[in-house]
Amino acid sequence: MRHQNFIDRDKLYGMLDNNAPTASQLNDILNKARKLKGLNLDDVAKLLCVADEADIQKILDTAEYCKDEIYGRRLVLFAPIYTGNACVNNCVYCGFRRDNKALKRKVLTLDEIETETLHLLRMGHKRALLICGESPRNDANYMVEAIRRCYAAKDEKGSTIRRINVELAPMSVEDYAKLKAERIGTYVCFQETYDEVEYRKFHPAGTPKADYLNRLTVMDRAMNRQATTLKNGGPANVVTPAASSAAPALPQQIADMEQKLNLNKNANKNIALRTAIEVHQLGDKPADLSILTSHKDAVNVLCFVYKLPVDLYLGQAMYENAKEAKKTIYEQSAIPLCNEFAEDFLHYLKLDDKYTLTVDTDRVD
Repeated sequence: MRHQNFIDRDKLYGMLDNNAPTASQLNDILNKARKLKGLNLDDVAKLLCVADEADIQKILDTAEYCKDEIYGRRLVLFAPIYTGNACVNNCVYCGFRRDNKALKRKVLTLDEIETETLHLLRMGHKRALLICGESPRNDANYMVEAIRRCYAAKDEKGSTIRRINVELAPMSVEDYAKLKAERIGTYVCFQETYDEVEYRKFHPAGTPKADYLNRLTVMDRAMNRQATTLKNGGPANVVTPAASSAAPALPQQIADMEQKLNLNKNANKNIALRTAIEVHQLGDKPADLSILTSHKDAVNVLCFVYKLPVDLYLGQAMYENAKEAKKTIYEQSAIPLCNEFAEDFLHYLKLDDKYTLTVDTDRVD
């Protein structure tokens, strides 16, 4: 299915023809929704056909209930940093479009990005979204440097940005790996419409964004990067000084040792630690994140011992405490893996067309 149009446009529009639910069907769908198990395609199609104001209010009430049950009364703010308005696309609705000659083009320097970040920190922001037009001037290498400078910024109170999300044009798998290595929180690629016919009207030919399939399959490439990173995230070997060592190794000694260890194909897969660390002191299971407040070496060793992706753990250092880090690791790693297993298990039993296996995510530990 890769780089193929997996959206059956005619089928979807056909499901909206004379498909309004009866009162009984509407109640069944909304009761099903309140169980927080999800709705199927026909359920959603029927809801889209509801026209009665009272029935629409029932849908809104149910949506509010589901939102409160899943997310609670929680609001998370982030502030955008537009790193540039240079763009090679010509989208008819966008002020950044190539043909807009009245717009003065600008791509921020790294110093300017730091200045913008400091302004946000002084306002109290801790989460930022880096966003820009699609241009060779805003390529993946530029964004990597922008992310680093944004994370490195520190205001007079010592405050720093804890999480950087990015909203960027489609990339290659290799470029997604570069972004992941910089500890981004979330990758966003906006899709104005999934209707291929309408898409062509808004995105003229002769531009990168005119490629509907490239845009449609962008998350497949991003997830391909995820699988590659998780596979190769941790070190292959950890070398520590002897427990009897009187003093930690010098930084230059460690650098020389790692350079020798990581020759050729072993590049970056071996790490040397300055201090002797007893592994059994780090906790009896991977979920013990008390070490997040201690030495970075401890995190490396823990990931090595349990064969965990080191970037997933070290990437949580931006969070305020171990509890928040633990929650994020579960959301990004444990829960998706559990859900994937449940789906694969039902498929293996050939029961996925009749049953749904739901993982109790509140008990994932």
